[in-house]
Amino acid sequence: MAVCEAPGLKIRYREWGADHTGDPIVLVHGAASGSATFLDLGRRLGARHRTIALDLPGHGQSPKVSHAISIEAYRDLVGWLCAQLGLSRAILVGHSMGGAIALEAALSWPEKVGGVVMLGAGAQLPGGPPDDYTRLDDLFAKMCYAAATPRELAERWARVSVVAPPDVARADFEACARWDARDRVLSLRVPLVVVGGDEDLMVAPRHPAWLAEHAPGAQLLRLANAGHNLHHEHPDAVVQAVLDFASQS
Repeated sequence: MAVCEAPGLKIRYREWGADHTGDPIVLVHGAASGSATFLDLGRRLGARHRTIALDLPGHGQSPKVSHAISIEAYRDLVGWLCAQLGLSRAILVGHSMGGAIALEAALSWPEKVGGVVMLGAGAQLPGGPPDDYTRLDDLFAKMCYAAATPRELAERWARVSVVAPPDVARADFEACARWDARDRVLSLRVPLVVVGGDEDLMVAPRHPAWLAEHAPGAQLLRLANAGHNLHHEHPDAVVQAVLDFASQS
């Protein structure tokens, strides 16, 4: 992994396809997760585009920061990393909380965001907080995958994906509960694709559908037999959706 540093801040990130030209793809993970959740997706996208997946502070290999956690603060950190890497414009692909972060970036800096792909996310992230932040991998294995998804796959990806300590995970879920962009999506000026699973128990399918209906020019892709972590369950479909979108942005 590579690193970008400033006083009091260190962000680790993974990179694939650094020699490719055109708008790079930046992958933004969800609550309690990290760049490892995108290991397969990043490798596949990196065959065609420069692709970067970061560990937000306190997740994976990036140390914590002292300031309060919010969707807006995470947005600013993603923007800082892009600036440090010399990315004048990027396509943002965000999963769950990462989708909220990507949408906030597009609303704030439309000239710097070539497009947004939201995976398992909407204009709000409803749902109650977990009861036990120390066993999120067990919860994610049970709640983030469709009924037909092999349990071995769900359990393996859940172990890989949950990489934040309980206090950071709790702050992530609290930040998600506070966030609501429904009153602002009509002003979106960036191309948007919303990808949702028809068996998503974390962000119900009606939420991606609402966003796609209300954001100007947005497209909705609903995947059958897919839960919240649809990029693990249907990687071919997600990769193709991102590549098709990137070719048009």
